[in-house]
Amino acid sequence: MKQIKLIFLTCASLFILSGCATVTPQQQATINENIPVCYGSRDCETKWAAARKWVLNNAGRKIQIYSDDLIETYNPAQNSPSIAARINKEPTGNGAYAITITVWCNNIFGCVPKKTAAIMDFNNHINAVKVQDYSVYKDSLKEINYSKPLMGAFFVYFNEKVIVKTVSSGSPSEKAGMKPQDIITRIGVTNIHSKEDFNKIMEKVSFGEIIKLNVMRNGIENPLTIELPTKKEINQIRISGNTVNHRITTNDIESKIESLSNLLEKGLITQEEYNKKKTELLEQY
Repeated sequence: MKQIKLIFLTCASLFILSGCATVTPQQQATINENIPVCYGSRDCETKWAAARKWVLNNAGRKIQIYSDDLIETYNPAQNSPSIAARINKEPTGNGAYAITITVWCNNIFGCVPKKTAAIMDFNNHINAVKVQDYSVYKDSLKEINYSKPLMGAFFVYFNEKVIVKTVSSGSPSEKAGMKPQDIITRIGVTNIHSKEDFNKIMEKVSFGEIIKLNVMRNGIENPLTIELPTKKEINQIRISGNTVNHRITTNDIESKIESLSNLLEKGLITQEEYNKKKTELLEQY
């Protein structure tokens, strides 16, 4: 009888947290693989706004804290199945941030919606937000002075797999056809079986290099070719974002217009950006 009572009390305690429901290993794996990640200021601003909107639409409590890296509601009311939520934005390196959510309620019969379902819905909602703007990749180039070229993709590591989490709009990775949830299986002639395999190769990557790799997508292996920008092209992108404030010569104009033409030809700037910068240059003469 004492053992039966202990089991009942244990289950009752779990009910207070989640209705005596547990997260299965498969559910936890899905949650871990789908944690939202933002890359660059514009992407992060958009996804952070989407996180706030999700809380407003799904949490049963009002927001009491809203900052650049924390969104938190008031605690749940007593006996209420409605969820409270806390969302954190944490740096993971190279200008990327993971956006994670914690949900809870104060009801012995569990939360509505269930905690696992709420977390999965949040992850899917934020991951579905896309910034279809080339400036996402350009912003990442301008914000940090990288010693290595940027592919424009962010990766996570799970169960010895290298998984593509996000791909920046306008980046070399996007142009090569890389997509979120792709699994990197090979780079060059080297099979990728771990984070260490991946990092060892990427440490040797140089500006202007052409990377041939294979990704697994929906059970099918696909070859991709990524052309990384040169240092000169990155400098041109940074320069093209600045307004020319001094008089320049005809030779300077021709040289800069030629550089802009090269960027346009390679798809590193849009036709609209090219026309705008060309007009600005001509106005300085």
